Amino acid sequence: MGLRDTMSNLSLNSSSDLTMLQIPKLRDDGSNWSDYQPRIQKAMGSKGLWRHIEGTAVALKPYAVVNDEYFLSDLKTPATEEQIESKEMKLADFEKKEYLAQHIILLTTSVCLGLK
Repeated sequence: MGLRDTMSNLSLNSSSDLTMLQIPKLRDDGSNWSDYQPRIQKAMGSKGLWRHIEGTAVALKPYAVVNDEYFLSDLKTPATEEQIESKEMKLADFEKKEYLAQHIILLTTSVCLGLK
C-alpha cells in the first residue's frame, strides 16, 4: 500500500492522523499562516470538510412532520421509510463533518485561538 492509499484511508479521527498529514499548529501570532493555511485546506478538502470551514456546505432540511408522519416538501406526499432513513443519514453525516472540521481546527490551534 502506497502513501497515497494510506492517506486516502485516513479518517482524521486522531492527532496521529493530523501528524501524518503534517498540519503544523498555527502559532498565536499567525506567523506561520502561509504554511498552515494551504496544509489545513488540503487536509480538510481531502476529507470533504473545507466547505464546512468556508460556510458553503448546505445542510439538508429535515422532512416536515405532521401528526408523527413525515412528508416530502410538497407537504402532501408521505416519505417512505427508505427516504426517511436516507435523509437522517445525510443529516447525521453533515453534522459529523461540521464537528470534525471544528475538532481539527481546535487540534491545530492553541486554546487561545480555538476560542475565537
